[in-house]
Amino acid sequence: ESAETSENGTSFGKTYESDPEEYRPVMEKPSLKKSQLETANFKLKYLVKEFEKSFTAINNLKGEYSKFDALEKISELNNALRLIAKISAAIKNNDALKLAEVTYVFLKYVKDYRMDMQEPEIQQIIKYIIFTFKMLLTSRKPEDFNVLVQHLNNPVKIFADS
Repeated sequence: ESAETSENGTSFGKTYESDPEEYRPVMEKPSLKKSQLETANFKLKYLVKEFEKSFTAINNLKGEYSKFDALEKISELNNALRLIAKISAAIKNNDALKLAEVTYVFLKYVKDYRMDMQEPEIQQIIKYIIFTFKMLLTSRKPEDFNVLVQHLNNPVKIFADS
């Protein structure tokens, strides 16, 4: 092979036909640093806890207007979901992002139809959503995840089946 060598021993003009893979430019976005990923995961866990706290507060509402107060709490839940979705998208946690988006759709349906957030069926669904978020944030995915996503994305099915 004909290659010119500089003073420090580096060769110039050498053809690299034997291993073209090594010299292709990489067109990927820079990946997140480990510390950034850990911080993002910590924030996600915190937001899921906040979501759970807001949800638990709904159970403690009493009185004549508790149904309407519960519907107002959906705004708090949706704020947490928006942040969960934003962080999940940034760290490419597509399952958490998907769950946040469809949970938003479900809660919007509940609010739009002024359903009772204290009703056992709705309570059970939201508890399962929280459980699923926690599973996803510990790198586990429930077997029925895709079914859950489909149902939450189309809440009419949930309430038509019951």
